[in-house]
Amino acid sequence: MLDELTINVGGVSIEIVEENESELNTYRSNAEIDIQTVSLNSQEERFKSELQVYILHCHKKMADVTNLLEHSDSEELKLANKNDKELRKLAEENIDGKMLNYLKLTIGLSEPCVGASSQEKVLATNLIKHSHYICVTLDILLQFGMEAAVEELKELMGLDKETSFEIARKLELPCSKITEMVSRIMCQENQQDQIDDGKFSKLVDLLINPETMTLFKDDKSLILILVKERGSAFKMNELLQDKITSVCKGGISALVGHGTTSGKEPGMKVTHQKVILDNIRQHKYNIVVATSVAEEGIDIPECELVITLNPPSNVTALVQMRGRARKNQSKFIVVCNNTKEREDMEDLLKREQNMMEAVKQLSQS
Repeated sequence: MLDELTINVGGVSIEIVEENESELNTYRSNAEIDIQTVSLNSQEERFKSELQVYILHCHKKMADVTNLLEHSDSEELKLANKNDKELRKLAEENIDGKMLNYLKLTIGLSEPCVGASSQEKVLATNLIKHSHYICVTLDILLQFGMEAAVEELKELMGLDKETSFEIARKLELPCSKITEMVSRIMCQENQQDQIDDGKFSKLVDLLINPETMTLFKDDKSLILILVKERGSAFKMNELLQDKITSVCKGGISALVGHGTTSGKEPGMKVTHQKVILDNIRQHKYNIVVATSVAEEGIDIPECELVITLNPPSNVTALVQMRGRARKNQSKFIVVCNNTKEREDMEDLLKREQNMMEAVKQLSQS
């Protein structure tokens, strides 16, 4: 039972506390959970499909020119002998939120092969950056829709020509479909319709519905929006500033960690983070868009509403996310990309319930 309990909470250590239970319960969230699923539109689905296949091609090429395989123990991602058709099948079946996170992690840890020439090292380094940009674009697509994804890709690829699709062409990576789609999308006159069915549009709907609007009347109310990437937090903050500032009297801000990551996205300076946290505690914001830094122990006020655009991957993450919504009648909304993510979320809730039952039995034994 203990083994199963440990697995459910993500492999962390467990301690059973029998005293001061009433005090501990004040830190437990009883927030209502609402799981919602948002499907991409047909154009976004095609773009997502091409990005998924393309990142596998990049991953396959990286295995030749970097030490990628030293950081990857996934049997599914041993791609050496797979052709385009097989990669497409793999992408359709497996490139969900968890696998995308795994890809980003292994790409971020990779370095050029030992013994490579200077030219080979430059090529490998540029491929690593290029592959990371594709992962970020895919993540932005799933969270904010087509327009934001294309803008992000343009910005990332514009940082350095050598990390754009120039590197893809040098390495003979199959990038023509993606570049054609991006060019076609950029030429379209009305791009706004492309994000109407995405997560961002869903988020705006959640924030401007009558129930949520009542929260904005209270200067001390706080809505926390959780996203994966630092870049996503800044992008979301920017988009929400344009969309709902008129109804959100308390203001909107982003909060991210202050360290550096393999994702290359700079964090907040400690002094800047402190100012944001002080402003949150002084109720100067109604909405805060944050990364996992807000899940893991930072002292911020209890929230009336927590919305996550990246479903938790284990019970520990679930408890941490929902734990921010501890006020009476608070709500925790999980926005999923597809049916599989919804099923995974429902499974986590069952595992959490099993965990609570196991703890209860252990404390009584």
